[in-house]
Amino acid sequence: MSQTAVNINGLVVGIGARVTIHGAVQTIPGSGVGKPSGTANATDTVTVNTILGDAISVQAGDCHAVVEKRTGNDARSTDGFAYALYDQVIINGLVTAKTDSPWGIMGVLTVLLDFSGTSVQVSSGAVDNG
Repeated sequence: MSQTAVNINGLVVGIGARVTIHGAVQTIPGSGVGKPSGTANATDTVTVNTILGDAISVQAGDCHAVVEKRTGNDARSTDGFAYALYDQVIINGLVTAKTDSPWGIMGVLTVLLDFSGTSVQVSSGAVDNG
């Protein structure tokens, strides 16, 4: 029996909903710890693990991070701030498809990301509406 996909707060998530994905940066490719290849660029690809363990590949600019002064790190958030490995980030987007599951928080959402315009799939329990 399937249950309706719900978010981190137990609220129903539907197609067309604005959501925020919660996670932490796991990899920033390139030479050196936390340093992407090339120059400082919001289009560098980073891997984010959501709070429910989904690994998603996004552009650095898809992420919003806590503002902290960093050195030796070129990955840039949407706001232009540098962030490093394991920093907590949020990613904003629009739900374009969903699949319910036996566990409401494990519903699968397809989210169109605001910055890059790419789509990722995440567990519904890893998002917050709004």
